[in-house]
Amino acid sequence: MAVLITDGISGNTPLTVQAAEFAKSTGIHLIAVGIGLINIDELNAIASAPAASNVFRVNNFVGLSGIETYIRDLFVDTCTGEFLYLL
Repeated sequence: MAVLITDGISGNTPLTVQAAEFAKSTGIHLIAVGIGLINIDELNAIASAPAASNVFRVNNFVGLSGIETYIRDLFVDTCTGEFLYLL
């Protein structure tokens, strides 16, 4: 599982989406978090399906605390093996 946290729009959306698709094809579950003004279509393309459960938007970095528990629970439910907590 990987969490992408961004405060902007990538410089190359097609390449970003291609890299995300490759990661997902190897079994990596992707969560995309946008902070502030973001390209929601890009985040939806990056995240694992369903986007409604794997794409988040917060207004600022402080807003990350509002989704911390949900993302931690996704890690616990999705990952096998060791659990690494970084936030």
